Amino acid sequence: MTTNNHPAHGPVSLDRLHQIREHLLHDTQYSNGENRAYILTDMLKVLDEVLAGRNAEPVADVVAWYKEGEERTCDIRWRRFDVAPGPLYAVPPKPASNNL
Repeated sequence: MTTNNHPAHGPVSLDRLHQIREHLLHDTQYSNGENRAYILTDMLKVLDEVLAGRNAEPVADVVAWYKEGEERTCDIRWRRFDVAPGPLYAVPPKPASNNL
């Protein structure tokens, strides 16, 4: 079995996401309003959400510690949801939509 190390088989870099977004934006400017234009616009929205998630900054840190004789119910809750020590990120807010 051969291993293919081509970049297309790995994760997409942040630079590549920006290149794809610019290419799609260019295509939407020259589309004629058919179904393809709507698909391109939806793809741009998806890319914008992915880029917003990649640029997220941590809003807090989960710190693992234990103090003898102290009961900590929040630690039990954290363990139940398998939250490991490390940074916590906020979900970027969804853009407001006028299509209600």
